[in-house]
Amino acid sequence: MTKPSGICHIEIPTTDLARSKEFYEDVFGWTVQIVEDGAYGIFTVPKSDGEGASASGGFEPGHEPVREARGVLLYLECEDVTARLAKIEAAGGETVETKTKISDEHGFLGHFRDPSGNLMGVWSRT
Repeated sequence: MTKPSGICHIEIPTTDLARSKEFYEDVFGWTVQIVEDGAYGIFTVPKSDGEGASASGGFEPGHEPVREARGVLLYLECEDVTARLAKIEAAGGETVETKTKISDEHGFLGHFRDPSGNLMGVWSRT
């Protein structure tokens, strides 16, 4: 039997490292540390209950943002899709798809582009 593998690192392309740091800290409450030479930003995503980290990764300058869903699409949990999309827009992002019901069982989603143009989703139960 193969040992289960968790996600250990996520990389998000960025066209402006400082702007990505500001956006994800403000909108999603992540912690972002830009390394000394300014060529990479390391982020930590807190768990919903505030206890520890649920994921970590980095912002990678110089790579093309993911502008269309071509396979894997990152969804970020939130309490209210509509409110989070409004916050995303206020912070310089763009709503691509407003709050949409998946089903009674699976809740709601919305899609947005971050300031670099990366396509992502937000999800909430209600």
